[in-house]
Amino acid sequence: MTQEEHRGATGGAAQERAARDPTKARVRARAKWSLPVEVEEALKSHHGGAAVGDPRRAAVVRLADAVAHERGHGYLAGRAPRAVVLQGDLAALGLSAPAWDALHGSAVAAMDAAIAAIGSLTP
Repeated sequence: MTQEEHRGATGGAAQERAARDPTKARVRARAKWSLPVEVEEALKSHHGGAAVGDPRRAAVVRLADAVAHERGHGYLAGRAPRAVVLQGDLAALGLSAPAWDALHGSAVAAMDAAIAAIGSLTP
């Protein structure tokens, strides 16, 4: 997805800034939420390139990303990128395709519940 497509899909200024400079977005998120270094490393590695830290962590983030794309979370309706589950990620986590299929439903339900909970927070 190009930055232009990302801006159009997300429709938000914060997402636009993050698309331009994901490193700054990670730094801001880590500072705001006191994320551990391991989480930052997984976020940094999940778009490919050289893995930083444990590659299983990046695999978990990519699988969660695939679920988010599938559900359209964080994007305007119909604008989420195609969900992609990499066989290498399943292998890194010791998951067979049938095991992922079984886990997938729980991941969808947990993500939907988390998004609903976040949406119910008042500023």
